[in-house]
Amino acid sequence: MSSGISDWGANALADHFTGTTALPGTFYVALCFSEPDVGTDGTALDVIEPAGASYGRVSLSRDSSHWSPGDQGITATTVDVNWSAAGEDWGIITHYALCTAASAGNVLGWGIFADAQRIMTGDTMTIPAGGIAMGLVSLQPALSL
Repeated sequence: MSSGISDWGANALADHFTGTTALPGTFYVALCFSEPDVGTDGTALDVIEPAGASYGRVSLSRDSSHWSPGDQGITATTVDVNWSAAGEDWGIITHYALCTAASAGNVLGWGIFADAQRIMTGDTMTIPAGGIAMGLVSLQPALSL
């Protein structure tokens, strides 16, 4: 699988659509060196994120200045997402995840990079505008017989 939505994310989106809960105003983008799965939460994600004082999730506001209007059910970032220079080797980064907190929290979903990135001391990581996209492509039937 190249991208996905977590169990928490699917429930949060359903609850958001029906007005029973609201999504946070800010997402936090995590870098990962392996793929999360549907049951991964923010604490479990810590195990597949770079470690060390120079790494941290990057905040990304959930508003029209950071996301494009939906088009055919898909929205994408309109800004670059930048990490500061690595103070140590972060390893080979293959995936990113959208989280609800700067640490721990919940994982909404994740995506894969077309090319893995080896981040060494002094390197910077940027996901260019449009590099994070998410959307809804279909609705499930209300009742199946």
